[in-house]
Amino acid sequence: MKRFLLWLFVFSVCLLPAIAQATDVTTETLLDDMVNFDRLTQMPDPVYRTFQFSSYDRRANLPEGPHWFGNSDGFGSEPVPAVVREIKKADRSGIGVYVIAEVNGPGAIVRCWTAAGNRRPRGMNGDIRLYLDDAKEPIFEGKAYDFLDNLYPSIAKQHGLSTDGLTAGFGQRDAGYYPIGFAKSCRVEWTGNLRGTHFYHIEMRKYAEGASVETFRPEMLDTLRAKIKEVGAILADPSGKLKPVGKSTDGEWTGESDVTVDPGKSADLFKQEGLSGKITWLELKLAAENLDGALRQTVLAITFDGHSRPQVESPLGDFFGAAPGINPYDSLPMEVRPDGTMICRFVMPFAKSATCRVTNRGNQPVTIQSKQRVAKHAWDETRDMHLYARWRVNHNLQVTARKGFDIPFLCARGQGRFVGCSVHLMNPATVPGCNWWGEGDEKVFVDDDTNVPSFFGTGSEDYFNYSWSQPYLFAHAYFAQPRCDGPATRAFVVNNRWHILDDIPFYERIDFFIEMLHHLSVDELDYARISYYYGRPGIHSDHMPLSREDLREPRRPANWEPTAEVRQAGATYFQCEDLDGAAGHIDADPQWSRGKRVLWTPTKADEKMSLTFDVPKAGTYKVSVVMSMTPSAGKFDTRINGKPVGGLSSNRGLDLYTPFHTIARVFSSGPVELKQGENTITFVSRGKNEASAGTDIGADFIWFQP
Repeated sequence: MKRFLLWLFVFSVCLLPAIAQATDVTTETLLDDMVNFDRLTQMPDPVYRTFQFSSYDRRANLPEGPHWFGNSDGFGSEPVPAVVREIKKADRSGIGVYVIAEVNGPGAIVRCWTAAGNRRPRGMNGDIRLYLDDAKEPIFEGKAYDFLDNLYPSIAKQHGLSTDGLTAGFGQRDAGYYPIGFAKSCRVEWTGNLRGTHFYHIEMRKYAEGASVETFRPEMLDTLRAKIKEVGAILADPSGKLKPVGKSTDGEWTGESDVTVDPGKSADLFKQEGLSGKITWLELKLAAENLDGALRQTVLAITFDGHSRPQVESPLGDFFGAAPGINPYDSLPMEVRPDGTMICRFVMPFAKSATCRVTNRGNQPVTIQSKQRVAKHAWDETRDMHLYARWRVNHNLQVTARKGFDIPFLCARGQGRFVGCSVHLMNPATVPGCNWWGEGDEKVFVDDDTNVPSFFGTGSEDYFNYSWSQPYLFAHAYFAQPRCDGPATRAFVVNNRWHILDDIPFYERIDFFIEMLHHLSVDELDYARISYYYGRPGIHSDHMPLSREDLREPRRPANWEPTAEVRQAGATYFQCEDLDGAAGHIDADPQWSRGKRVLWTPTKADEKMSLTFDVPKAGTYKVSVVMSMTPSAGKFDTRINGKPVGGLSSNRGLDLYTPFHTIARVFSSGPVELKQGENTITFVSRGKNEASAGTDIGADFIWFQP
């Protein structure tokens, strides 16, 4: 980045002893860092700082200045090129050579990302060469997306090595977590076209001078293959590999409780006093008549060492990234199971005491089952830290299309490590194919950052390791989207990201923001978030106690209807329940437009149901339909006026099954000829997914556009 020199360390004298005693950093220790929770509980040794090179809009060089919310960040033809420096000016075809990341001194690459990556290589054009320690020959030379998404296997192929075991767990959707250490320097050169798309993130650790770091060599992919496979197996299947110890020992014990808490009351799930220890496993399960309300209105508070405010303070469901409701997913530090069991694997050390308390701030009794694992631990007064997880929300935000503002996640003073965050949204947008809420960038100011932060991103979905505002549900070791109601990204959305390998140490301060930059103007948007970080005693932040309004039950706007604007300008909408052929197949729920949908349950394959709609003028149109995906949904095929149409048809059927949720999803056709007057859309049953509980075909509304 343009200001990368400002990100190099200026360490105070008090840190010099830690540097002098620094242990070596090797590729093996970097691999261990990917799954080691204990190391996050102390300040780093050797000392390092984490920062990000990216294709952010280079005009944004003054907080809240003229271009602070600019979005020219990799789409091509940026007013200011999104590179560190130019090596070779672009030729007549537009191809030039540029440095996009550069560090002098010991360090490590810890994360890379590009938009859509190797599935759709349109996120980063051109080629990349990676040079370590001023070597004349690159250790990697190839397609940009192979570097950013698939680094270990790509290096192996180039050097004639096997790729066995080098991918699972490390390539996570659009991000690549392949640690590459270097002793002296790192330079990433890109040969490409600045007029084409070139979205990229490259995260680095920069160690203090004097730290001993082993430079990565291709042959390590052979010598460390067993370690790579071991770590990759954990990353690929956290819940399968990370288990609590089976029984208590002299150094570790398991506690369990089962309590019912009445409205307005509190109960301690566990309490330990008088000795140092660490919580290594926290498992909770809540039961209530209205579970969604209880998960938001039951507040979890964990207080370490007699602090006046709990270090952990959050609605119980939000703490586990499972709000609103139970949204199953599996990641490295957090897991939510389909039966409602919620697990936290972040380690929580304490010097003298720990109290885990729940308070029922709702209007119904709740029952909570808890299990925790606590191990003996000798608290280190010079380095140990407490875990903080503090939740905040802004209800009823009024957002103007393309007019950005920064939403604070954490503003803290002191020493610590930022290790993750979770966003819980209610997006009330009404344009079904264009309602993206997250065009805004993450901005993370650390220590001596001034006008340009250590992390300046290219979009909220990019920060959360996916791209192009995708509505699909997914979960990986370091991030997840366990809820996205739809259509597109409307209604309830949850995004999580965990900074484990790429944790962000701070030695004086951290100010973490994500822009709110919406495609639409919306009213009553709710934006809740929780930041997870470790802090040395004495750290303080901008956290505020949770109010009654903060903790209101999550809700969707009632009786919403789709609108024809932006990408849906000129669209004509039809509510399926109003069309001829819908009678006898209608059910109601606030999730659907006008609160209703058509729900058809075919009894055999190839059974058909038709709906008719009127078109005022014959022509070529795109036809879209919002369908419901559920645990009891079947497969369907579609005919328009008796003919199959690309996008709405498949020989095997389009599968509406999803295991845990009820989701609205948009299916759109290619160009199709519609006649003036009455047209027919026919749904054909194609059986069901083997895992589905039924064959339901649900349709909310239809629209066509020229």
